[in-house]
Amino acid sequence: MVRTSFFNNLDFMPGEDKSNAIEPDDIGKIIIDILSTRSGSVIEEINLSPLKKVIKFL
Repeated sequence: MVRTSFFNNLDFMPGEDKSNAIEPDDIGKIIIDILSTRSGSVIEEINLSPLKKVIKFL
């Protein structure tokens, strides 16, 4: 789960602790790394997941 406004209209969201969601800046940094990879490299899969998966129900 990425901590974004996606959850604004839902009845749940990631838990309060930072380890319960990925921050949008983290996604941006990874995209920059991918775009900066030297030519000829093949990136087949990237999996991101928060350390903890706690959901807070509203």
